[in-house]
Amino acid sequence: MFDLLLEFEEPGRETAYRRALDLETGILGIEYRVGPHLFTRESFCSNPDQVLVLHLASPIAGQISFAATFDGIKIPGAVNSLGDDTLIFRGNAFEGLHSNGNQGVSIECYLRLLHQGGRFRRERIRCR
Repeated sequence: MFDLLLEFEEPGRETAYRRALDLETGILGIEYRVGPHLFTRESFCSNPDQVLVLHLASPIAGQISFAATFDGIKIPGAVNSLGDDTLIFRGNAFEGLHSNGNQGVSIECYLRLLHQGGRFRRERIRCR
């Protein structure tokens, strides 16, 4: 379908990079330092809830900077905004192997950004 593209603008050179996967909770953790400050990223996926969750944290407000968008879209559809904090992809996945190519399913995928501190802005089909 497409990729979720996150383009980070890191505040400096990373050191003490560490990744971990908790096999009991399924949470992937990443931590690294930029100068004396520890940055963390945690993520998990839930198939029953159909959700991918990313949690990014910094000890200093405004130090996490990235742009997020849907990239490399391979099926018919469009990306639009839904409010100030949400992008939505609406499209169709047509099946052509066993049909005339007009059969398939409708798809909706939401990207919602929640933030504390710092600034947030939406730019057309990207969230920054």
